[in-house]
Amino acid sequence: MVSKPLRTEDPKFRVVIRDDGIVHAICGNQNHRRGLPWTIEDSLALKEAMIRELPPGEPVYSIADVRNIWISSGESRRVSPIDKTVRLALLVGSRLSRMLGRAYLGLTKPACETSLFTDLDSAVAWLQDGMKKANTKDIPDFPVDD
Repeated sequence: MVSKPLRTEDPKFRVVIRDDGIVHAICGNQNHRRGLPWTIEDSLALKEAMIRELPPGEPVYSIADVRNIWISSGESRRVSPIDKTVRLALLVGSRLSRMLGRAYLGLTKPACETSLFTDLDSAVAWLQDGMKKANTKDIPDFPVDD
């Protein structure tokens, strides 16, 4: 899979646009794995980079890969994705993280359709399914004459 990195200058995250159009944000670095908290400033910097670099007007199907983040502030978790995000797949590091994340999402109202995954392939499949549904939703269902 070839991907196109966005022009981001922040060492705390990396964002790429995959060939299939999915935006993949890898959040955190080795310092976060050692306990450095992910802050609201980190979330806002990531959001600003995506707003600045993504093509305007196109719907966004995104993976937020948060497997490097072990500690995050409550404020950082409340930062909503960019407005044009249709589906957001949160890629977490364990089944326990996924279970806790689902409980958190049940208590909050996500800004877009959101699901949690522990493996990249499942997250990509879910996003691609949403893209396919969106591309066929506006096609009228006309009868076909033989």
